[in-house]
Amino acid sequence: MRNLFLIFFLSFNFFSFSQNYISFRNTLNEGNFWFYEQNFDSAYFYYKKAEQFNIQFFPEEIHLYSRTLWELGFNKNSLKILKKGGVKDFFLKDTTYYKGLSNKERYEIASKLKFNEIDLLTDRMPFYDSLHVKDQMYRKIVMSYPDNSKQRDSILKLMKYQDSLNIIELIDEIKKNGYPGGYKMAPVGPGVVLLHTNPLVLLNYYSVLINEIEKGRMSFYDFSKAIDRMFALNEKEKPYNSYMPVEESEVGSPILVFVNRCSIGMSPYYDVYIPRLYPRGKTPPKSKLYDFYKKSKQNFNCCRIK
Repeated sequence: MRNLFLIFFLSFNFFSFSQNYISFRNTLNEGNFWFYEQNFDSAYFYYKKAEQFNIQFFPEEIHLYSRTLWELGFNKNSLKILKKGGVKDFFLKDTTYYKGLSNKERYEIASKLKFNEIDLLTDRMPFYDSLHVKDQMYRKIVMSYPDNSKQRDSILKLMKYQDSLNIIELIDEIKKNGYPGGYKMAPVGPGVVLLHTNPLVLLNYYSVLINEIEKGRMSFYDFSKAIDRMFALNEKEKPYNSYMPVEESEVGSPILVFVNRCSIGMSPYYDVYIPRLYPRGKTPPKSKLYDFYKKSKQNFNCCRIK
């Protein structure tokens, strides 16, 4: 029954939304994998392919693409792409790539770049701050009562009731203004509210959240953690292995995790929560199944998941 449920979940993923944005993200997932493996020819192939979607790259990936071009000797195109979509705070810290670029050139480029606008959500932050306060309100109180006490049971009931109110508020906000943050670090409130939502209630809003994924407005990690926790309450298997991820030996089906992640455009190779770049030789936090996929890379390619 468990396997049937997981397969049904996977099938629902496949047919419930358009693949255009998802295919774009999966192409970049492959490009990013090969970049951090320092295989710049393969990285270039996928970044070039991703350009054909005519969808805006995230700033981090603009920098990875620019770095790749520089490594391959396409210096003019590298700087053209960097100036078009790069950000100042990433470039100023980027001292391990762009070998041969003079300090004068670096200064001129940096002077033309803007800082990464990660604080675009300031106008909605009061709402999300209040949502987080409501989420934690009863959770803080319940800790002060001993287990199995009547007072604790009463507080738990209030907590669950408040969780139901919170998800209604969050969904209303999403429908009006979209999910906050996208690839950026979303406010604390939304992800926590999703985690604490009753699984059966969460299923009622599944299509709303998938729509936000499709439009590139929702954090893959907020979504995958909420779904993983929904399964973890009753099953050992976690479709995305992102909520309290377990080691390779404990995962029932690494193949299923790979396909599930790719089906929403989430990288099966890395777990990245905060936008940043890494110096040469360093990589983003690797997924628990990274080595499994790398060993048989010929069999694992996000672009095949359509």
